[in-house]
Amino acid sequence: MSGLPRNQSAAACSGATLLVAVWLALQPAASVAAGPHLLRKHQASSARPAAAITAVPTHVDYYGGRVISQVDVVQVLWGTGSYIPEVSGTASPSIATFYQAITASPYFDWLNEYDTLGITASAGPGLGSATSGQTIGRGTFQRQVTITPSVTATRLTDADISTELAAQIRENNLPAPTVDVAGNINTYYAVFFPSGVSIDDGTGSLSCVAYCAYHSTARAGTLELYYGIHPDMQTGSGCDTGCGPGTTFEITTATAAHELAEAVTDPETGLAPNNAPPLGWYDAASDPGSPGNDYGEIGDICSAYNDPLVGADGVTYTVQEEFSNLLQSCISAWPATQPPLLRLQASATSVRAGNAFSLSWAATPAGSACTASGGEAGDGWGGVLAVNGAAAVVEAVPGEYTYDLSCNGAGLSAQAQVTADVYGTATYDEASRHVSLPLVAIGNGHFRNMVVAIGGVTTPPSGTAPTAVVVAYDPATAILTVPEVTIGASHFYNAAATVTGLVSAGGATGIDSYDAGLKQLTIPAVLAYGKVYTNVVIKVAGIVSVQGGMPADTRDTFNAGLNQLTIPAVLAYGRVYTNVVITAGAIVSVN
Repeated sequence: MSGLPRNQSAAACSGATLLVAVWLALQPAASVAAGPHLLRKHQASSARPAAAITAVPTHVDYYGGRVISQVDVVQVLWGTGSYIPEVSGTASPSIATFYQAITASPYFDWLNEYDTLGITASAGPGLGSATSGQTIGRGTFQRQVTITPSVTATRLTDADISTELAAQIRENNLPAPTVDVAGNINTYYAVFFPSGVSIDDGTGSLSCVAYCAYHSTARAGTLELYYGIHPDMQTGSGCDTGCGPGTTFEITTATAAHELAEAVTDPETGLAPNNAPPLGWYDAASDPGSPGNDYGEIGDICSAYNDPLVGADGVTYTVQEEFSNLLQSCISAWPATQPPLLRLQASATSVRAGNAFSLSWAATPAGSACTASGGEAGDGWGGVLAVNGAAAVVEAVPGEYTYDLSCNGAGLSAQAQVTADVYGTATYDEASRHVSLPLVAIGNGHFRNMVVAIGGVTTPPSGTAPTAVVVAYDPATAILTVPEVTIGASHFYNAAATVTGLVSAGGATGIDSYDAGLKQLTIPAVLAYGKVYTNVVIKVAGIVSVQGGMPADTRDTFNAGLNQLTIPAVLAYGRVYTNVVITAGAIVSVN
């Protein structure tokens, strides 16, 4: 379980009917984690403006467990007794309206940086493999329920509470957990206790003595139960001091925000001993400000900082800031001056033409508007995108393809780009000794549809599976390495031969193009003055030479002393010329 200790600031699913039936068949008792996971103590500080950002030099790792996709909050009152009106009531402002307003506010929009879709564990035993494949979005508040617990003691244990919650669900006094489309639990039971009730976390540590709140996990039959524990914070409770500044309601909402955000990003913490799955997002590094303790979950790292935040209902509530891995800072909402941060990745960097691969993306915050470009028309990539997701992409023609993602949030934009090599099978004609290459890597880029003449074979073709996928040419040795080649009706692998000449080149990724009318050369990339410039347009003053033959690269090189540009390949007058040297004229533009 994860708790918020003292001296730190607090700042319906379609399958529900089926789940109720499942819960009715559950065992009477819920099983809990082997041990508690309490959070470190921090000194409380004053609330600050929402625009403030607190830099924290740490990083939260993903251990492979679940997150909560669209949290569905049920507020549970532990029987009758003395509560502050804002806890027991539902009129605004109250804890009920707080949950409803905050889960549909910017407080949740940036939490999608903790999506687990398209990533695997970055730490722990599940490193590189464990994942839940989920995305985090805004949530909902389902309702407030007052239960009549079977346990009437004023000192409760965590086991008492988890067992009681499971029993109340079985008896239909509490709604059964809702799930996302993949069957992951969405429901979070936020349990509030009346004055005079103390909670033992299972180790002897008592609420309002050692901690202010916690969240944990229990198993009940085949389902998991996510819940938060919120003791009374009225004057004299012990939680009225050391749990943060402000009024009793402000302290209550801040601690509630802390536990809610941590439950969303690490809901299975109570089932995860020793920093292993099903732990979610967690920082196991030692906190120098709290010797002997880890930095912990995203709320622990920022437990000294509260903010006022306007909820979806227009009411201002006190929340605790949470840690952003992307910004390395404590925030309560994505800063208005910060462009969205993007993640774009391909499931494969090399794929055979006609085969599908996946492009997955995410933009933080979730309110960003995103568009996709690049690739070829009809390949499955392009147009307006949801803020996160994955697309199946199929390219029919071999080549090096570039895929772009552009997102705009709060008037600020950001871009991301990935490339993928789409290859085909080479074909050898024995009569002409020509090899047709759908895609060949040379230097810094790739050529499409190149035909070369070969001399001696340096590595005979074999039946062994290829060790590479893209044909490569080494200009220094003039050797062409072909992973896969068709000769007549047979298929061979891993051949190499010496190239004696270039027959034709259909074009290159990043090939120059010449406009004869304007006498202008458009250059995708050129090495000049020790650095690479892209998207350069220059005037052509004269042609020095056209050598032909195999190009050594796809990137131009500029000799400042001679004012000459060496061009590996250029499209001019409807054909490709190779190894061209020109005298450079005036620079038209450099983008």
